Amino acid sequence: MQQIPESLKRILKESKELLEEQSEASAHDARELLLEHPDAAEVPLYHLMLARCAKLCGDVESSIRHLEKALELSPDNTTALLVVAEYKLRKQKKEEAKELLRRAKNSPEIQIEQIIKISQLLAQADEIGEAVEFLQDAQASRPNVQLLRKAYATSLKLAGLNESYEKETLLYLETQDLKETVEDRLQLGKYYLSNKEYDKALGVLTPLRSVHDQISKEKSKDLLFINLALCYVKVDNKDRAREMLAMVKRNDTLMSNYVWSELQFAEGDIENAFKSASAVKSMGTMKLKSAEIKSDTLQQAASVSPSSEIERSMIENRLSKIKAIGLDGLEDEMLENDSVSVRSFLDKYEYSIMIGVEG
Repeated sequence: MQQIPESLKRILKESKELLEEQSEASAHDARELLLEHPDAAEVPLYHLMLARCAKLCGDVESSIRHLEKALELSPDNTTALLVVAEYKLRKQKKEEAKELLRRAKNSPEIQIEQIIKISQLLAQADEIGEAVEFLQDAQASRPNVQLLRKAYATSLKLAGLNESYEKETLLYLETQDLKETVEDRLQLGKYYLSNKEYDKALGVLTPLRSVHDQISKEKSKDLLFINLALCYVKVDNKDRAREMLAMVKRNDTLMSNYVWSELQFAEGDIENAFKSASAVKSMGTMKLKSAEIKSDTLQQAASVSPSSEIERSMIENRLSKIKAIGLDGLEDEMLENDSVSVRSFLDKYEYSIMIGVEG
């Protein structure tokens, strides 16, 4: 590793202190301070700090240029490799990103968080098999690092290796404090619901009831009770299902209306089951139209603002997901106030509502 000249250490220290304020003004001051010492241009840390300055000032392109310069001087800098690789992926330059990620995989002092980030970026680059293999090897050499087990389980799910995903996730959950497993249990519960394995979903979700008051995210808490309610309806425990729905804070979401319809239908209350199903139909249609309008608006703004282009890309992905799970058919779906029509509607959209969309 290249030694930093003593004369530069003070400048780097002052710049670091300015950057720790995390403001555009302090980043600008740090940048000016660093640029007064161009003789440090052959020091990797100099460019890494200028990259941070540029990022805080909103100058992404300059930030990447400084990171690329840092990599010329220090090819094994894992942090720089990952930031530039992620940038390349956003620019749809997958081959360049993959080359950087493969360099990062061989970094001599790679950290756990960097291993996980590499696997995530490999998956985004459509190299899911490589991500799985990389995490499998990493976990083999670090068998007691639970974050790696969790990341490995997630990669197995992305690769479609569902039985292995289930096994690894259950092993991970066994080692964790219950209140730390909320999101992981919700994800595994979602997987079980997608397979209509309601007893298994109850098995993984029910323990969270004992710590529900410690769940900080209201959305996660509602999702827990809504999923439990659906499971109880499906195993013919309507009283417990109603008890779970009574604990939901927001009963005006797609999912809550769907489960209310399932419960009301199970209780023989077709009139109210129809009303709840109709709410699902209208809300799903509005979600789609709202996303379409926002996408059109952002498309017009994208030529003016790069940030609008990023937001538009996110909305486009959301639209694609809505269409992929079939919610774009809700507007034209025939739904009438009779048991056959309501049952058909609920069966057709269970996956789309309970698995494809949250909230």
